[in-house]
Amino acid sequence: MLLAQGEADTTVLPALTAALDRKLCAIGQKVDFRTYPGVGHIPLVSAAEPDVMSWVGDRFAGKPASSNCPPS
Repeated sequence: MLLAQGEADTTVLPALTAALDRKLCAIGQKVDFRTYPGVGHIPLVSAAEPDVMSWVGDRFAGKPASSNCPPS
């Protein structure tokens, strides 16, 4: 799962997304959690687009999803 969060988002608070990341990692989900400094809610779409396209392209190419979850 790719999880993206703008650090300046006031609609979906960064702390809530970080908590979701921790919960997903705790249940064994592979999560690639990326944050974007100074980026708000709507601008996140443009800011994250290169990462999203690369991530999706890698899945279609059969590459395994990466995870930045801490070791359990």
